Amino acid sequence: MTNQQLIQQEEQQSQSLSISEQARTQGAIQASLTVAAARPRNEQRAIAQIQTSCQRVRLAESAVYTYAKGGQDITGPSISLVVQVALAWGNLDWGYRELSRGHGESTVEAYAWDQQTNARYSRQFIVPHRIRVRGGQRQLREDELADWIANQAQRRVRTCLENVIPRDVIEEAVDECARTLKANIDLDSEKIMQMVERFGELGVTQEQIVAKLQRSVDAIQPAQYLAMRRIYVAIKDGLQTVEQAFPMVEATSEPKPSQGEKLIAKAKSKPKRKPAKAKPKAEPVADDADVLTPDEQIIERYGERIREAKGQEELSVIADQIAYDASMGAIQVMHGNTLLARVQQKIDNILDQQ
Repeated sequence: MTNQQLIQQEEQQSQSLSISEQARTQGAIQASLTVAAARPRNEQRAIAQIQTSCQRVRLAESAVYTYAKGGQDITGPSISLVVQVALAWGNLDWGYRELSRGHGESTVEAYAWDQQTNARYSRQFIVPHRIRVRGGQRQLREDELADWIANQAQRRVRTCLENVIPRDVIEEAVDECARTLKANIDLDSEKIMQMVERFGELGVTQEQIVAKLQRSVDAIQPAQYLAMRRIYVAIKDGLQTVEQAFPMVEATSEPKPSQGEKLIAKAKSKPKRKPAKAKPKAEPVADDADVLTPDEQIIERYGERIREAKGQEELSVIADQIAYDASMGAIQVMHGNTLLARVQQKIDNILDQQ
């Protein structure tokens, strides 16, 4: 057999395999559409299943990412949450496929397909076969390419899923996760150290966490813990690098004093005052307003905590939380300043009594 005949035979075999593969693919697609038509999704049952899944604390902790861009915090549902929603929503096909490879890069397509409505969304992108390392770039080995392509594809797959799953379904999942965390957050030293260890696996040092939060890890509050979890998710999902999320610090750098520590230091620097004469208590004034606004409720709650605080350390923690809530917009800055002034006054009174 001549070389020309061998080439023709190989081409015929390749064409036969291509036709056979296309037939199998078409058959699989037709079967999927048939099943979806025979068993349409029950949306109410799917949403109930999503809510049940979001009541798991481990899922709720990794449900939302946060990263800084252009001076603003960007938040959204994580890959793990969107995939969980897709599993419960049903009749969906999603994933990615490598379309071609050559010249040191791969062309990849991510897709999501609602087999019930036949809605489809896809994105093509280029994955270079190089990764950034300190001081330059490194060519990936053949055995590393599959994991690297999967890593680059996962957030594109999430985008595709977000375009075929109704937006309100994903938003409800995010809200349910927030309710789960609010009801189950139980922060202790062990949980904080587990968070520090997880960041350590990404190459983030404890000093960088301290510099990010402007407080020691022992003083981390639930709000800061949840914020750090979202940053962790953003790094894991490939939305932000460690260098972008955390400032570089020297290992020996000291953490800056927190808001509470500043108030205590300020009070200690003041000369002691003579005790003032007790004033007669004023009669309480009747308040016709039975219902407080959400902002007034926060102020009242903080006021009660300040009144019941027994020492400087407890007041310091309260001051840190007030400053953080004001910076995050949970309370108005002017109310935060008023509450901090009340903390300062009580610290002064405690020091005067010593």
